[in-house]
Amino acid sequence: MRRTLFLAIAVCATHAHAGITWYDHPALWGAAAGPPSYFETFDGFATDLSFTSSPVASAAGAFSQESLDGNTFRNFIDVPPLVYTDNNGTKHASLFTNGHEAGVGTDVRLTFFTRHTALSFLTWDAMTLEGATIDVFDDATLLGSHDLSGGAAEFTGFVLDGGMSATSVRFRSTSTVAGMPGEGFGLDDIRGVHAPVPEPATTALACLALAATARRRRFRQPTR
Repeated sequence: MRRTLFLAIAVCATHAHAGITWYDHPALWGAAAGPPSYFETFDGFATDLSFTSSPVASAAGAFSQESLDGNTFRNFIDVPPLVYTDNNGTKHASLFTNGHEAGVGTDVRLTFFTRHTALSFLTWDAMTLEGATIDVFDDATLLGSHDLSGGAAEFTGFVLDGGMSATSVRFRSTSTVAGMPGEGFGLDDIRGVHAPVPEPATTALACLALAATARRRRFRQPTR
């Protein structure tokens, strides 16, 4: 019965392994993800706001540039009159990534204020030069990656299962082209689903009940 007791404790002490499913259709993503917790269209921004040197907060989380090459190109919230017409003409995030050459490059991270179980967005022209890829993280653990499409208003979304959640996503170049051409693209219409907040008291009681049941079974002697 020691095995039963061990399993009861393990269930309460660990998380299940995460699975990640990618979607390219909004209706399918919505059915799997559930109602979004927010819808970020960047309408709340009045002026252009750069995140090349310091984070910029949005409904989705904080945008920040992770760069070792001193990049100051793009990576800002673009408000009409637009600097880059890389979306449908509305306010949006104009991103730039650069493939790492000898450890030097530019990535963009969106760090969530609240853990997420799902995220979706639209991109424009994300395959012009080096291409762009999104990485999904739970702290430092990479949960999955997906290459973005190069068309206009291309939908990308993911849903996590197995009780896991994401703390951030990173946009990076898919490939590296010598000479720092990088990849510039538009990002807009972000929807995210916040992970449910566990109730510590309820979880603790459930774990104690499991452990007590396992302990009773351990000491119960079979009748002969």
